[in-house]
Amino acid sequence: MTIAAIIQARAGGNRFPGKVFADINGKSMLHRIIDRVKRSNALAVIVATPDEEVADHCAGHALVHVGAPEERDDVLLRYIRAAHEWGVNKIVRITADCPLVDPEIIDFCLQSANHNVDYVSTVLHRSLPAGTDVEVVHQDVLERIGLAAKTDEHREHVTLYVRENPSLFQTVSVGVDADYSSHDWRVDWPDDLDFIRSAYRNLGPWASWKEVVAFAGGGDAERVRITATAGSAPGDHPATDAPDAAGPSTVSDTAGSAWYERRYRQSASGGGTA
Repeated sequence: MTIAAIIQARAGGNRFPGKVFADINGKSMLHRIIDRVKRSNALAVIVATPDEEVADHCAGHALVHVGAPEERDDVLLRYIRAAHEWGVNKIVRITADCPLVDPEIIDFCLQSANHNVDYVSTVLHRSLPAGTDVEVVHQDVLERIGLAAKTDEHREHVTLYVRENPSLFQTVSVGVDADYSSHDWRVDWPDDLDFIRSAYRNLGPWASWKEVVAFAGGGDAERVRITATAGSAPGDHPATDAPDAAGPSTVSDTAGSAWYERRYRQSASGGGTA
């Protein structure tokens, strides 16, 4: 297959063990994420996990890559092997703590990831809510990162090497003109699910990010347009990806080195960061 979303998921976790199985209005968080990603233009959804428990949970809902023991912390290697196993050339990277991931944003990122682009992301210059995070990377770029990335941090965070070395890659930053980055819909702690469950209960399972912003009291985002800003380094992937349809609505020629690295929030009920 040419295009697939790969969701990284595991059963453990220091802050919220087993959160991928947490119930959101009758379905697990992981199943909710899979359902929403399936509404995008990705041709398949693959769950890449080091845990048989997660693999069994996804049976019948998504394709699965079960990683070898060395892939537990080396998530970059897990992505590379999952892409090889299923023959994926253009990878949509999704994490399993974003139950409000939006297919509209996925599709815009895919549209922006033509054969001249190495990496497309909503987190290079964040303006969309955290928890709608989408990255698109070509398989050959993952291979390049795999050869270059030596530190544990770069291996764990998959695309961190690109964000720290933007001059080596053709990057595209996807966002909006307004700033909604103060909204954080990721699930790091059990009490983060309170808002997620409320949004699902009141808006239904297919609410867009704009509807959730309004529900959260963030104003009317309906007229906000998603745009893309291209970086300056050359990229070329003719062997792995045919040229796409017309690109995004707005592309400027400014490179950007700013990137977003997650800072885990303290649980509202107490506890430290991990």
